[in-house]
Amino acid sequence: MTTQCKTLGQKNWIFLLFFFSFLIMLKFIQYFLISISLYFIWHTILVFGIFDGQYKEIISSLKELIWLGFVATIILSNRSRFKAYIQKTKIQVLILGLFVILGLITTYFNIPDLNQFIKNTIIGLKYGWYFMFVFWSAGLAGFILFSQTSKEKFVNNYINWLQFLTRLSWFILIGGLLIQGTKVIFPELWYQLGFGGLNIYKQWIAPPLYYLTQHDGIMRLSGLFSGPNNFAFWIIGLFPFLWAMRLRKDENKWWLEKAWLLLLSVLNLGRVLLVWIGTFFGILAAKSNWIKNNKFISGIIIGGIVGFFGYITFLKWDSTTEHFTLWLEALQAFLNKPWWYGLGSSGPGIHWNGSLLPENYYLQIALDYGRLWPVLFALFWTSIFGQIKKMQYTKSVFNQSILLFSTGFVCMLVAGIFLHVFEDSMVNYLFFIPWGIAYGARLSEK
Repeated sequence: MTTQCKTLGQKNWIFLLFFFSFLIMLKFIQYFLISISLYFIWHTILVFGIFDGQYKEIISSLKELIWLGFVATIILSNRSRFKAYIQKTKIQVLILGLFVILGLITTYFNIPDLNQFIKNTIIGLKYGWYFMFVFWSAGLAGFILFSQTSKEKFVNNYINWLQFLTRLSWFILIGGLLIQGTKVIFPELWYQLGFGGLNIYKQWIAPPLYYLTQHDGIMRLSGLFSGPNNFAFWIIGLFPFLWAMRLRKDENKWWLEKAWLLLLSVLNLGRVLLVWIGTFFGILAAKSNWIKNNKFISGIIIGGIVGFFGYITFLKWDSTTEHFTLWLEALQAFLNKPWWYGLGSSGPGIHWNGSLLPENYYLQIALDYGRLWPVLFALFWTSIFGQIKKMQYTKSVFNQSILLFSTGFVCMLVAGIFLHVFEDSMVNYLFFIPWGIAYGARLSEK
């Protein structure tokens, strides 16, 4: 009897320990994403408003250190589940490791100076590799979070998580609009907080209050992000989820949210054509069944939208030709040295020690890693989508969310043709953590 009581007591303690660790993990992720949504504001205030431009690298690295510390903590406290997750994602783990090894080799042969080698390695991994690691590590968190709950609790917990994500997304959209409004009405306040003049961005100086079209035109909408392009990247990734994911029965509110989403996409059009292209692909994916059932009407609509893209491209011909020129220059540089230039040599790395600006994510990584990177990149995401395809899909909220996040990622890949889509850490955390958790949680189901 005493032994049975002890065993029962141990089981209760194990259950309570898991329950509290579950709550702590979930709350940490939620608070982390909230802080990330406000990162650009508090980072600017700390670096330029309080410390006058000092400690920028340290403060900029805080979010990465916090996330890496969280990942290390859940690995050490859940070793058995970590081993199980490694078994299910061994291909991705291998490819992530090969990316790092390949990057180190390419950088070593191009940058002999040790200090510059370390800097370029960090920069190159941050802008070309880290978003994949965030996805994988968020998958680990989702795998652990949802692996030891019953089917009913599993679904309820996940719905609560999606409701949080939806509220956070609308806070970013509406809150960003209000914040930008205060920048217009009270610019002196924001200058005192550490922001700089309009439309001026240079590394290591205060970021601009907001950007203008053509340097002297109308204001471009950045919201809570550091620039309009980054805001566009985030909208592209989350658009399918926010457009098609229904978490409430109130039809009027649901359509009101859609109207807001389209409005903010329109407001963000200023020189960000890619947000329209990503939005277009998102709507196509979300309405694929309707398109199949209404081929003639959908053909007219799609043809009109494609024509609209062509017209906008013609109006912005100077910008379009500039992109093509940069693509050709980057392609020629790659053909001249197809094996490698080293990490941090192109794309966002131009703000540090880089010299090439391809305005194309794929050319950026090709220049950094060399000709082997397309194989590794394709293998990594093919393995992910291969696992997603094998999952049994129903019309449940859970399965819909995975498909919609996956659709958003495909839209971001399309945007990568035009810009360095994975350069912003805010976008990477706010998109790849939710998608990674959905992926890991689905893998945890027996």
